[in-house]
Amino acid sequence: MDQKKVGSFLKELRKEKGITQEKFAEELAVSGRTVSRWETGSNLPDISLLVHIADLDSGFMIFPDDTDEMLEVEYTSNLKTGMFDTDGCIILKSKYSKENYDKEIKRLSEITCEIKYQNESVKNEVRYDENMYHYPAYITSDGFDYVYEYALLDEANDTIIYVLLSYPNATDLVKYKEYLKKNVGAYILDHKNVLEEFTIYVHKFGDIYYEYTDMQ
Repeated sequence: MDQKKVGSFLKELRKEKGITQEKFAEELAVSGRTVSRWETGSNLPDISLLVHIADLDSGFMIFPDDTDEMLEVEYTSNLKTGMFDTDGCIILKSKYSKENYDKEIKRLSEITCEIKYQNESVKNEVRYDENMYHYPAYITSDGFDYVYEYALLDEANDTIIYVLLSYPNATDLVKYKEYLKKNVGAYILDHKNVLEEFTIYVHKFGDIYYEYTDMQ
């Protein structure tokens, strides 16, 4: 993973938010020195922190907590934070040993998200699909509020591609076509329908949409 590229991304994102390193550190419950080390590429935050940093509408469960068990890693991020939303993509391509690949597949297959509202609760499960993408996929979000989160399984190479797209533009993502839906037209959603699309992170209780409580 290119730590300097990730550091540059975090610095750019912080500046777009218009906050200092100290304020950024306070939001993430880390020291200012830690944020400085991230931005210079001396160190990296946990992958799970990216969802908080970028204000993405996701619980980030599809992504692994760290990269320790990966043999090779390629990381790409292209996120832009606007006044109301963050758009762009995060792609993590990870090669594993056969043993660790199988272990990670097991983790993905068991992802669930429990959502509680008053005295009610529901447990949403990850979806498995073999037709939508160019690889078999585990999916935790499929267009809800214009967010897509999934893991593509390249079994022949013991490789998993973790993807998060927010307000995706298929034209802008043409170089990642292999990781997009076969039908790129599926990304064009009617604004009135996006809250009816699949996600494990939100459930509708009556007329109220309620989010997974660990989301920022």
